[in-house]
Amino acid sequence: MRIIIESIALLALFCLGYYGILSIENQILYGIYFSFEALYLYTGYFAFALLFVGLWLPHLYGRLLGLLAFVAMSWHFLIFAYLDFNLDIQLMLQKILAENSLILGSIGFLISLFIFCASLANLFRRFKMYFLVYLAILLALLHILTQQKILSTLHYVLLIATLCALSLKIYKHLKAPKVS
Repeated sequence: MRIIIESIALLALFCLGYYGILSIENQILYGIYFSFEALYLYTGYFAFALLFVGLWLPHLYGRLLGLLAFVAMSWHFLIFAYLDFNLDIQLMLQKILAENSLILGSIGFLISLFIFCASLANLFRRFKMYFLVYLAILLALLHILTQQKILSTLHYVLLIATLCALSLKIYKHLKAPKVS
């Protein structure tokens, strides 16, 4: 348990450190002291990383990381809604419906919101919503990939790793003996 908590703390420090380096780079190159665009970008990546790591942890820790991922997704969405559209819902819906990547991200967020509410009501295990989590991760991955103009090697590695992980998890759930 201690190792898991330390790993999560190190991951958070790494992300914050990377954001700090990016912030310093923006200060030096562009004279920008705080970048909401970088915050917007990294809250999305951080949410995806938390979801992906949560796949491999035992239930209690996976649930905790899932809840933290939902918080990061919420920040990601709120930054998008407030900074880009000043909370104008009609304009936001027009933009979302016009871009495939935003449709994928929005559906993933709505699925995550449903999972979050079910998790708070302790309904997650009772109704076996694991496949919804896998769908949310897949939609988040597609959201990330369709936002890119040119995919880098890192994006291909992310795609392959996520598809392999999801395939393995789905295989384990389908192969598990049915309890009557």
